[in-house]
Amino acid sequence: MRFLLLLTVVLALGLAGLIGFVVHKEWHRGRSGPSTTAGTLASTHPVATISKGERIDIDAHIPHEGFTVVEFSADF
Repeated sequence: MRFLLLLTVVLALGLAGLIGFVVHKEWHRGRSGPSTTAGTLASTHPVATISKGERIDIDAHIPHEGFTVVEFSADF
């Protein structure tokens, strides 16, 4: 009897988690289309390429207030 009760609780929690996951995904899809963080950030904040391989003074490109994300990449 205890096993059936435990199994019922586990299945109920699993089903609730699955429903919550689906509702959460659909809610985000309805708000902003496909949930791509990079696309959302790029559309609301300025993005600039400051170098294509030459040396730069990175301090000259970082504002004194707020947060700045610096991404380094390479074409291989």
